[in-house]
Amino acid sequence: MRKAMAMMFMVSVFSVSVFAQPQVPKEALEAFNRNFPRASYVQWDRKGVLHMVSFVQENDKVTAYFDDKGELLKYTRYIESRNLPLTVQQAMNQAYDLSNKDRTVMEVTQGDGSTTYLISFEHKGRNYIVQSDASGVLTVIKKEKL
Repeated sequence: MRKAMAMMFMVSVFSVSVFAQPQVPKEALEAFNRNFPRASYVQWDRKGVLHMVSFVQENDKVTAYFDDKGELLKYTRYIESRNLPLTVQQAMNQAYDLSNKDRTVMEVTQGDGSTTYLISFEHKGRNYIVQSDASGVLTVIKKEKL
């Protein structure tokens, strides 16, 4: 009886995990495996017409977006602010004097290889989200009072 119950439980868990994953086109799976060969803890989801995959690679939590044809549109990962390009660090410190303040940084890499950074922080009683390209050109995306 115990074996039968255990077997039924395993079948039900397997069924839920198989059906919880959305259908992912072969092209997207192949492109994912080609671009991120060391990925682990892979979880696919559907966001509108895009296929979003969250995973861990080299201790970084990464999210990538593919279309039905398998084209990598972009991927994002959180990085430490000390890992920003020096030009971005200098531009941020000139504009906001954030030398000892906490920042959250998301690196966004487009399919063409271009990279931008979204940096969120508090400064003078306001929350900011600032976008920067690798050369340090800053654009305020959002600014609101605390």
